[in-house]
Amino acid sequence: MYSASRPCPQSDGVQAGHDYALPEPLGLYMKTFGGSQRFGYVLLPIIAGFTFLPTTYGLDPHRAISQYVQTSWTSESGLPQNSVHSIAQTSNGFLWLGTEEGLVRFDGTAFEVYNRRLVRGLPSDYIGALLADHDGSLWIGTDSGLTHYTGFATSRTAAGGLGHEGTFISFAARDGLAGDIVTSLAQTADGALWVGTNRGLNRIKNGKIEAWKKKDGLADDEVQALATDLKGVLWIGTTRGLSQFDGAHFRNWTASVGFPAGSISAIALDSDGSIWAAPRSYGLVQIRDGRVFKTLQLKGRLRQVNALLHDGDGGGCG
Repeated sequence: MYSASRPCPQSDGVQAGHDYALPEPLGLYMKTFGGSQRFGYVLLPIIAGFTFLPTTYGLDPHRAISQYVQTSWTSESGLPQNSVHSIAQTSNGFLWLGTEEGLVRFDGTAFEVYNRRLVRGLPSDYIGALLADHDGSLWIGTDSGLTHYTGFATSRTAAGGLGHEGTFISFAARDGLAGDIVTSLAQTADGALWVGTNRGLNRIKNGKIEAWKKKDGLADDEVQALATDLKGVLWIGTTRGLSQFDGAHFRNWTASVGFPAGSISAIALDSDGSIWAAPRSYGLVQIRDGRVFKTLQLKGRLRQVNALLHDGDGGGCG
């Protein structure tokens, strides 16, 4: 993980191997489409394998990423496939990777692959979303439903006992999910699991599954990103805009309040409590104190933001 206290050199374009900055150091990590550059928002390139960068603070923002030690793993190292779509770390220290050919557990040395051929209960090898539950278990979003793995949980099972110790428990639309394609996962402080699907939003709490769709106030049925803020409000990125949900009422962010129209590909919570959202093919929007506080219209490949992560150190460049 990279962080720095000074902004990188300004530039209007993107070229591999060079460092650029957004208008100011913002302390978020940003993954964009088509490459790996460093910014005031930093990207995590996981399209072609898995790369580890040791946690380091105060790195020189004027150095290229290639000047630091990196360790990369690909299918030649034991990954079943090089497209890593999601990463989570459970409380026992294991890293979990979601690929298009199975779930992977990584202990820092070796990979262990879980797929339909090897694991009973996993509905698909295409893993698009992962979430480490507060209780130590793992939630797995696939293109054929949601799976709960509790093989290493040390306390009660998540969301009210949907799984059992040491098992993969899967469920889909026939069990109450809004849709079978799980795109995103989030968890609120009360232990509730929120599930974004291609056909709506679900909450799983105390063994009960609830669903909301466009007809209930959601901006659109197809959910692409989820995040929770410091007040426990859920933020939902859909193909037709951004929604926020307090558990009872939706608020949709539209052009009438200065929010750019379009699909929301990523959402992140900032340390000041504000929310950053990434409208596809636009850039970034910051929402603070109930209003659009800042918009950053990015250029070139930077406009395609696929993921955001807040840098807890508050650094400006990655």
